Amino acid sequence: LGKLSGSTFCITGAMVTGTRDQVERLIEKHGGAVKSSVSKKVTYLVVGEGGGNNKAEAARKNGTQILTEEQLYTMMGEIMNLRSDQLLSREE
Repeated sequence: LGKLSGSTFCITGAMVTGTRDQVERLIEKHGGAVKSSVSKKVTYLVVGEGGGNNKAEAARKNGTQILTEEQLYTMMGEIMNLRSDQLLSREE
C-alpha cells in the first residue's frame, strides 16, 4: 500500500517534472489510480501549467480537491525535480 492508496487522480496541463505519462506512473507507483477525465470518483485534480478550465470547473462541481503539482509531490513524499527542458526554458 502506497501513500496514495484509495485515491484517484486526474491531470490537466503540462507537468514541470516530467511528461504526463511519467507523472501518472509515479502516482500509480504510490498506489493511486489515474483517470483521463474528472468524475465523482476522482479524488484529486492535479493542475499543471495551462491546465484546462473545463476540468477545473468539473472538479468544483463534483467536490474534487484541486492540487498543484508541488502539492502532489508533497503527498507522495517525493522531491520535485524539474525536467531538463523546463530548466532551460526558465533560464531564458
